[in-house]
Amino acid sequence: MAVSERVQEALIKLEEQDFDNALIQLSIAVDGTARKMYPNLKNAHRIKSFMKAKRAFIWWTLLNGLPDSDTEFCLSFSDKGYVSIEDIMYKYIRCSLLHEGEMPPNITFDNVNYFKVNADSSLILPVGYLYSILWAVISSAENRDEKMD
Repeated sequence: MAVSERVQEALIKLEEQDFDNALIQLSIAVDGTARKMYPNLKNAHRIKSFMKAKRAFIWWTLLNGLPDSDTEFCLSFSDKGYVSIEDIMYKYIRCSLLHEGEMPPNITFDNVNYFKVNADSSLILPVGYLYSILWAVISSAENRDEKMD
């Protein structure tokens, strides 16, 4: 299945508020794009490299063009201390979904305009962040030959 088909399926799942399945499709689309960008890197490194390379674009898209920086963004997460958003997306979300079949119970996505760390170190992440990552996949030069309905 092409990256564009994964993107399209992720968009459908996001509209249905089916965040787990949207994240699975998004993870596959990111990995497919990252593989084109970094063909010699192993899975974890190429995905994090993609997220870091697209960080400024993702933040710019999420926040309507306000930041133009690619400064690392970290959250105080559980007993892990401060963890980058790329590590949270890869290790705790993507790997949990694809290898364990479920999201970690202390991470949720919601239709909010903020990232929130609760007193118990659980996380609430904005659904808009997922759309921003999708835009990074769609706009990647490596996907220029992909077609979507």
